[in-house]
Amino acid sequence: MRLTWLHPLTESTGPFATVVIDASRDDPAGAQEVELRWRELAEDLTRQGAPHAVVDAIGAVVTEPTRQAGRLGRLLVATSDGVLLDEVLPEPPVRPHAGWSVVPQLMPVVRGFARRGSYVLALVDSAGADVTTVGWRVHDVDERHVDGSHDVLHDPGTGGWSQRRIQSRVQDSVRGNAGEAAGALATAVRQHAPDVVLVAGEEHPVSELLRQTPSAVSEQAVRLASGSRADGASNEGLKAQVGEAVRGRLADDRAVVLDRFSSALARQQGGVQGLASVVTSLQRAQVDHLLLHDDPTSDLTLWATGRPEQLAQSKEELAALGADVAQAAQQVPAMAAITWALVGTGAQVTLLEDGDTDLTDGIGALLRWADESTPGETPPSMPGHGEAPGSPST
Repeated sequence: MRLTWLHPLTESTGPFATVVIDASRDDPAGAQEVELRWRELAEDLTRQGAPHAVVDAIGAVVTEPTRQAGRLGRLLVATSDGVLLDEVLPEPPVRPHAGWSVVPQLMPVVRGFARRGSYVLALVDSAGADVTTVGWRVHDVDERHVDGSHDVLHDPGTGGWSQRRIQSRVQDSVRGNAGEAAGALATAVRQHAPDVVLVAGEEHPVSELLRQTPSAVSEQAVRLASGSRADGASNEGLKAQVGEAVRGRLADDRAVVLDRFSSALARQQGGVQGLASVVTSLQRAQVDHLLLHDDPTSDLTLWATGRPEQLAQSKEELAALGADVAQAAQQVPAMAAITWALVGTGAQVTLLEDGDTDLTDGIGALLRWADESTPGETPPSMPGHGEAPGSPST
């Protein structure tokens, strides 16, 4: 999961107020319950020193309906300039949170979205297709209904030469409509770059659509066992197939990252693990991909200043980085500082599952680059990784 969409936050000057709240309104008293939850968090923000104007700005937003059904969370980030981020989360938070800090607490966003995946689903029939794009963010849904311009779709079975002519026209119509649907599918994939492309529906129109879709799309498409345009994407059986396909794709992607990480550790090149090594790598903007066994209940802290690369395990280490510890240094939740560093440097993050590889301190990273000073790194010129000392070069 890339966090580049959060990067504009780093252009703002803190401190930041962050609120993570259960925003569910799944019963008649839902609105009142959200209001009560917010009052407790607002009091907490005020105790931490957040200005009343900042608290009021969040309050004006957080008590408004999300316009999404079911059990949900909500994360808001604000500064003295107003509310900068208002994100609906797919589940209520493990821990409600209110913080006034030099860095925002963005880990609930990662936790909420990293395992959702995104997909494009095309439900196809002889008349066209319904192409639905579902992103990993709760509100990211785009629906396109393609009703082809070719309308001779049925063979009346009259017999003779006339029937053969009608059969040919039907085939041409199905082919033409499939081409229009293929164009809509290709456009959706190009615009949204989903994790997986799914197709279902009538056998012949689906085959025609895949034949006319660009190979970059058709080669990654997964053909579902059942599902029809008539039943729609909300059919429970179809939803189960979609969920299984998305989870399978995410598992495959995670396996690729883990394989790269294992290889990097085995070579002692390009990978580190353990909190101290990862923090050092984040300070140097070396991290390309963070791997994490997430612990929502962790009370671990780091020191930070608000600049993404300025994080450390101690105030003294932060000062050694050139940070103005007298003015800006603050102890913050470790994952808040780490996530902020990922946002600032454009790194990716993968949350690991139970049974995945064990990591020291539950954290590791694949690096963009490394040198002799990188923790745990063995340069290629050192014994065991290339030429022995004193060997002639070629």
